[in-house]
Amino acid sequence: MDSLIIDDREHAVKPSMFDSYDVPAEVRRLEIGDYSFVDSNGEINLITRKSSDLPQSVYSGHFQREIADMVDVVNGVGGGRLWYIQEGMYTTSFKGLKYWKYNGDKWTEAWQHAGDRGTSLSMEVSLGSIGVATIHTANLHETIKVLARLYQKGKEGWPTTLTAGIPRRKMSVRRDERLNSLMGFWRGLSEKHAATLLKEYGNLGKIFEQMFDAPEEFLKLKGIGPKSLAKLKEVL
Repeated sequence: MDSLIIDDREHAVKPSMFDSYDVPAEVRRLEIGDYSFVDSNGEINLITRKSSDLPQSVYSGHFQREIADMVDVVNGVGGGRLWYIQEGMYTTSFKGLKYWKYNGDKWTEAWQHAGDRGTSLSMEVSLGSIGVATIHTANLHETIKVLARLYQKGKEGWPTTLTAGIPRRKMSVRRDERLNSLMGFWRGLSEKHAATLLKEYGNLGKIFEQMFDAPEEFLKLKGIGPKSLAKLKEVL
C-alpha cells in the first residue's frame, strides 16, 4: 500500500487533489476508516474525517463503532496509528450548537440546531485517552493539506523531531464509549443509568429516537426520575 487510499464513499476528495503535494493517491473501498496508508515502519495508519455530520454520527453510535473497529485493526496487526480529522468548527449559543466552515477569508455559519458542544469536547478527550490523535481543519482544502502531510511524515519516518525519544503507549478501547456520548448529551445522567438505557434500547440510535418522540417513556425505567427527565428536556 504505497499510496494514500481514499474510501470510495469520500466523494468530496479526489486523488488529483494531492498532485501538487507529490502524494500518490487512489480510490478503493475501505471497510474501516476514510483514508489509510502504510508508513515507513510498515505500520498501518487509519484516518477518519467528520465535518457537519459529527453529531448525527455520535448520537447514532456509528462513530464509536468506527473508532472501536479501527483500534481493533491496529491492535490486531501489531501496531499502527489512528487519526481523527474534525473539519470545520463547532460552537454553542443560547439557541444550541452551531457548525462553521472557513470560506474565503472568513468563518461562515453552515447550520444550527439544539445540541450541546460538550458532546464534541467529551468525545475528543475520550479519543485522546485511547491514543487517537485529533486534528482540526478549517475546510476541505486544509484537510487535503493535512492528509498529504500525514502521508509524507509517515513515509519519511516516525517519530518527528518534536516527539523523538518519547515512548508510544499501547492502544486500548472500551466498547462502551457509547456511555460517554450518552452522558455528554444528557447532562446529569449517571453511568449506571446510561448503561440501563443502553441495555433496554440496544443502541444510541433508538435512545435518541425515544428522546424526541416520547421522552416520558424513560420514567418507566428504574433510576430515571422527573429531575433527570427535566434536564433532558432542557437540552432537547
